Amino acid sequence: MAQATRNEPPQPEPAIADPAAAWSTEFVENCLRLQRLQWDALAAWQQGFATFSKDFWEQWACRYAGGVPIDA
Repeated sequence: MAQATRNEPPQPEPAIADPAAAWSTEFVENCLRLQRLQWDALAAWQQGFATFSKDFWEQWACRYAGGVPIDA
């Protein structure tokens, strides 16, 4: 039994990359990566304030409101 061979069309040659376009793409990607790191740092920094605020509210509610906080 003879095997059929597939005739695939030739692949086009890759275009020569423009160095300025490659540099600008890398620059933009690095800027976005840096901004993402800054947003992550801001979110982590605010998490401490959120925890402090929740703890403060629970302590205030237990002491001055006469019991356990409503959302606990």
